[in-house]
Amino acid sequence: MMVFLLVVMVAYMAFFRDDGRDAAAATYTAQRINEQDKILVELQSLNDPHVSDFVRDWRYYAPTPSPEQLSELRIIQQNIRNDKSVAEKYTLEWQNKNGFCSKVEGMFGKIECTPGL
Repeated sequence: MMVFLLVVMVAYMAFFRDDGRDAAAATYTAQRINEQDKILVELQSLNDPHVSDFVRDWRYYAPTPSPEQLSELRIIQQNIRNDKSVAEKYTLEWQNKNGFCSKVEGMFGKIECTPGL
């Protein structure tokens, strides 16, 4: 009987402890999504067709960005701020034609290209 109670108590504590982690993870994810939205809105306001293509591709590719994707997006944002013409090379269309993944496609089969660096 004591072993059963001990198992129930441990399971109960683990259940509630995970809820705290889930809430923190959801908050962190929401913060990353907000940060990404701010960056993409700022880029979209540049009114450039290649920037708009990149923003559209990125929203599709990373609706809930990982920390690594958000870091990559910050680098891209800075590069586009410095020179809007580089936005074309970050688009999915450019990656499919000229990117690294298009070059290794023949050796390893079809590889899905992604927008970005």
